[in-house]
Amino acid sequence: MCDVPCFCCPRCKGALTLTSEAWSCVPCGSDYPLRHGFPDFRTGAAVDVDYEEDLKLAELLASREAGCTFSELRGYYYTLRPEASADLHERHEAHFRAEAARANRAVADLHGSLLDLGCGAGQYLLAAARASIETVGVDASLCQLLLARRLLADEGLSVDLALADAEALPFRGEVFQAVIAADIIEHVPEPEGLLAEASRVMALAATLRLTTPNRLSLTPEPHVGLWGVGWLPHSIAVRYVRARTSIVYRSIHLFSLGALRGCLERTFPSVEIRLPELTADEQAAFPPLKRTFARTYGALSRIGLLGPALLRVAPYFAATCRK
Repeated sequence: MCDVPCFCCPRCKGALTLTSEAWSCVPCGSDYPLRHGFPDFRTGAAVDVDYEEDLKLAELLASREAGCTFSELRGYYYTLRPEASADLHERHEAHFRAEAARANRAVADLHGSLLDLGCGAGQYLLAAARASIETVGVDASLCQLLLARRLLADEGLSVDLALADAEALPFRGEVFQAVIAADIIEHVPEPEGLLAEASRVMALAATLRLTTPNRLSLTPEPHVGLWGVGWLPHSIAVRYVRARTSIVYRSIHLFSLGALRGCLERTFPSVEIRLPELTADEQAAFPPLKRTFARTYGALSRIGLLGPALLRVAPYFAATCRK
């Protein structure tokens, strides 16, 4: 565990006191309970998380956490989410396995304290903990934090974890030297609120590393595994996804290259958006068709002026923003 968090009230940024059951804000009187060992600083901003459903599923996960490996616990979690098909679960598992290499690259040159914003099941947390980087992870889903804790525990590691909304972080200003926001900005109702909060907690000259799927990618939409979703108007995409998968797609809003760049540049003075770097291990985890596309894409991206053009239809964006 590290000494970085410096928790404060996510609503008024006031000082907190800790009891055996909750963190309490002296100035505004808000209380934030502890849930399975995690402080719950959520304020209700995460529209893509059904808090009651998340708590119900988390109780089931927690009952098995101690006796399962991470793989077993994640497999059990999938049985609790029957709205997604077995094929989509396998796509998500392949993405998770491939993400390990991306996480290792992301933390390779980081120093000082790190915030993993929307940490999910913990690949970036694991990479940072292995590198002995002081790290804090936050997510709006209790289920995801339970999975992340199990992933770390399988290797005898731990980091500070908290429930929080990305647009209302429970930290004082300028406490992190780096922030990672992997595949989260497309899930929040106010992306610029997320970026403003990330900037607020970043120290001067700190770096934000952000990834997000490309709305205009030529590959299937990664959340639902369907082709062409991002090319549709959002209202039609919601109905199309529901008809094909029964997944509620309402809260996911993907970015095109221009939209992402504009959003980032309104908060950060220095923004770089790059083509994704795909290692052989990452490509090996892809389904055959996607693997062929990735290899072709990689070869074409090294040809002269094709790189900037291909960025517009890249599978995802990797952005670096400096404060």
